[in-house]
Amino acid sequence: MFFTKYTILFICCVLYLIPKQSQGQDNLVGYWNPQIALNYNVTSNYSHNFSFENRSYLYRDSNLQFNVRQIDFNHFSGLKIRDNQTIGFGIKYRIKESFDQNTDNELRFTEQYNINSKIGNVRLGNRFRAQQRITNSELFIGLDTDLPVIFRL
Repeated sequence: MFFTKYTILFICCVLYLIPKQSQGQDNLVGYWNPQIALNYNVTSNYSHNFSFENRSYLYRDSNLQFNVRQIDFNHFSGLKIRDNQTIGFGIKYRIKESFDQNTDNELRFTEQYNINSKIGNVRLGNRFRAQQRITNSELFIGLDTDLPVIFRL
């Protein structure tokens, strides 16, 4: 078998980094996050989404475990205002306090505006989203946007 000096250098670097990489995984946390969702159109312009979500710890503190972290109940409604534009409103109730006494349950409201465009076979979408998160101890108001990455071939 023929090895070049670059191949040998690469193998030495990998063998050097393997112990360093395993040391960096001491605080690894793994989650299991199943979700059941029901999506349906009420009319051709109006739709609903209901979902139930569970997030559980699968791996934490260097142990394999299965502990529930939170349960979410979600509803989101969308209204098509043009062929390429929708507005939506959502509500989420997150139950955390039952599983961890140091955290609060959360009520979250979401407002969203989507606009899509199509250039050839590429679909580009922009989403502007505002959220209000309410817990027993705080009120958080945030604004989130998703903008497409434009590239030329």
